[in-house]
Amino acid sequence: MAGNMLTWAQRARTVDGVTDTHIKGTIDKYSEIKDMGLETVMWQSYYSKELLHAMHEVEKFIQENRPCLFIYDPTVSTLKKNALFDVITTRPIYSWIMENLRDVKDYNYLLTTQITNPGDGFVGSVVSDGKGKLVCETLHTPDVCNHRVLSQHTIKFSEGSINELYLESDGANDAWSVVGKHLTRRDILDVQELYMHRSGYFEFVRGVQAGSKGIYTIGYESQGAFDLQDLWHKVGLLELGPRINGTLLKNGMR
Repeated sequence: MAGNMLTWAQRARTVDGVTDTHIKGTIDKYSEIKDMGLETVMWQSYYSKELLHAMHEVEKFIQENRPCLFIYDPTVSTLKKNALFDVITTRPIYSWIMENLRDVKDYNYLLTTQITNPGDGFVGSVVSDGKGKLVCETLHTPDVCNHRVLSQHTIKFSEGSINELYLESDGANDAWSVVGKHLTRRDILDVQELYMHRSGYFEFVRGVQAGSKGIYTIGYESQGAFDLQDLWHKVGLLELGPRINGTLLKNGMR
């Protein structure tokens, strides 16, 4: 399966010839996910001139929702977007500001809740046609809760940690095909409920955010480059071993 939105879009451009791809900004992305009725991160955003004046508000957000993620997004091409992870006080933010005094005015800032992996969590990507066909890829590695690890393959995965899921429903009958042993029947039902009737590409994390456990959608795109490819879905759905595995899971026999 293709990785994150950027790699999926690049494949569509070079292989499929799709040219109508535009990746949304982070805040627009979270807002659209929330408007769809899906759970996502909580966030606060600040323009460059607002940050220092809002540090009391920043501190309150961190205390209520820690650990948090502090993202600094450049407004000029000479700087790079990056983030501070596992923020539990304002101290690392102040340290970053002091180390980057010359450039502070050239960033916008986003403070979000950070989703953690309690041990049985995982990250995943879904492509759905919104009409009953869905493909999902998940990564099951303890402590991993950053979707970039899956989408950019920043670490070497242990054997069996990548699972694949192929679903099809005609309204009366469901077909499941599952590669791997980590996805549970409950996981699959949750993915099906959240994404089967929604069209597009989704990135999600199953983990804990601000003390609550669930599936949180952190990425979404819906344009031509992210359409579900019928042949890809059909081949995955009909492969014998995964189809048997999926049928056993669906029937509660595994």
